[in-house]
Amino acid sequence: MVGLLTHSKVLSKIQVDWRLSADGEQLIVFTGGVPQEEGVLPAVTILKASRSATLLEMDHPMIAFVPLLSSPYTNVPQHPFALAVLLKNDLLVIDMNTPGYPCFENLNPIDIHESPVTLIKYFSNCPIDLIGALTLVGCKQRKQGFSDKPWPITGGTSRECATGHQELLLTGHEDGSLKFWQASGEHLQILYKLKTGRHFERNSDSGGVSASHAIQAVELCLESRLLLVAAVSAQVTLFRFVKNESANEIAVVNVPNLSSQIVESNEDDANATINSPTQYSNSSGVEHELRRQAKAVSQESRSTDTSEGGSICDEFVPFKVRGGALRRPAGYQPDLVCLIPWKSATQAEQVTALALNSAYGTLAIGMTSGLALVDLVQYTLIYSWSNSELYGSDVTPMVQINQSVDVSDGF
Repeated sequence: MVGLLTHSKVLSKIQVDWRLSADGEQLIVFTGGVPQEEGVLPAVTILKASRSATLLEMDHPMIAFVPLLSSPYTNVPQHPFALAVLLKNDLLVIDMNTPGYPCFENLNPIDIHESPVTLIKYFSNCPIDLIGALTLVGCKQRKQGFSDKPWPITGGTSRECATGHQELLLTGHEDGSLKFWQASGEHLQILYKLKTGRHFERNSDSGGVSASHAIQAVELCLESRLLLVAAVSAQVTLFRFVKNESANEIAVVNVPNLSSQIVESNEDDANATINSPTQYSNSSGVEHELRRQAKAVSQESRSTDTSEGGSICDEFVPFKVRGGALRRPAGYQPDLVCLIPWKSATQAEQVTALALNSAYGTLAIGMTSGLALVDLVQYTLIYSWSNSELYGSDVTPMVQINQSVDVSDGF
């Protein structure tokens, strides 16, 4: 007996519910009692007398289940009409009166942390047509196979401070997905989900570099419905809302390596001091160097092959845009991609700010090393500035903080 106990595995928690209907039919629902082996999904077993046995596997570890009865009195024979199953990361309600035991569609989705949230953006008083358009395209993304019956759980207290205007919440996630939530009701309701990394693929020379599509910054124009998304690996994508399924090619704008321009600017300043260039004095008497900014290089492409060329081909960019006109579903479709070269093979350029002006057809990308202005109509780079050019050629144009030092000690 000792040997059997030594080799036995830990069993999962057992829970049993035994009911008897008015016509004498027995219903047994139980879970647990099996070895907790790796890769084995938790399940609920439903036995209906001797007629059928159904095994329902769950995606997450189970905590408990509760049968939902039409009467609160335990001495009355009855058949549960639903089964509420509490999981570690979800809540399921199973329809017990429909063949196949489908789940009720949950009115309170709690999968907001399906992928870790990296960004939250809130918009108030959104146009009603935008909410309607997102709902329409989002309906096609909803899972199929739910029960046709309404959500069986009722009760609760209404929110007295609920407003009449439309509220929209955007959540960016680590896997590159962007979720649109309606926040004006009693609960968050998912409207639409956008995967922002599908139009990228890895460069052949990227090697084993760890690059991610995690969302870092988002800008949304409520009137034109233009959406600008920046990821942590220095890729910025402009999405346009399309009502119907369509195929289009993606324009690519290559942003110059502004971090290298800072180094070149410092070297030019040192050489200019030695060669004594022409100088001028302002009203304060401080002399400044007259120096023309180096020409910014931009490039437009409509395919992956052309996006790899240009003057920045020697700079490291881990992703490239998939070439060709690909058919995409209705909703937000990628229209323009701005590729920003990394500072090194291990350090990505960080996008610190985004700005979008649909009336003038321009977008601005703020980075740790400078600023870039892009034309949305002609898909080209208008101009780019390094930090030294933005702040001038003074001795303190830019301050770099050593990340290894705790800056909170100085406050």
